[in-house]
Amino acid sequence: MLTLVASVPVRAEFSCSKPSCKIADNPLQLSGTTVFGLIYTVLAPFILTSEATTDGFSKHYTQAVKDDAAAYIATDGDFNGPMLESAWRAYLEQHAHLQPSKKEFAYRVLAINS
Repeated sequence: MLTLVASVPVRAEFSCSKPSCKIADNPLQLSGTTVFGLIYTVLAPFILTSEATTDGFSKHYTQAVKDDAAAYIATDGDFNGPMLESAWRAYLEQHAHLQPSKKEFAYRVLAINS
């Protein structure tokens, strides 16, 4: 039986009537189940939300570029987001024969990713 005792600080007490229930004297000793639960609760949210696609870009990156493009167009170029800037520069490096302005590129990003 596990009983939580509300005091400052909060502590947990374990009581067992069976002789096979023995808890170590060291309060910081962790069982395998406790370690697994701790790792699962800390790492699982990061692993489950990564959602990387096969082409190497994640939905989060694409959404960030799209958000920066929308802000760039809405502010008539006053807001220059870093994600749009890096995507625009990468596009210019990969497509040297096409040289769109940043505003044209932002419109293309919104048109393609909508």
